[in-house]
Amino acid sequence: MKKIKIIARANILPNVKSDKNDKKLQALVGYTEDVIEVEEECKVESIVLQFEEKYPETKGWNLEIKEID
Repeated sequence: MKKIKIIARANILPNVKSDKNDKKLQALVGYTEDVIEVEEECKVESIVLQFEEKYPETKGWNLEIKEID
């Protein structure tokens, strides 16, 4: 198993990754993040589907997926 951090950003601000924009998105309820555990050979599509099932409001948002320790 490995841990994946998923950050979802709504398309309501310019697509610039910065702490300042993330704080604005959080204030506008346009930012969600979560850490999930997945199998080593898990496909990105299944990770996205699993995340969108848990957070349906994020469907169509920009997703950033990172493997963490």
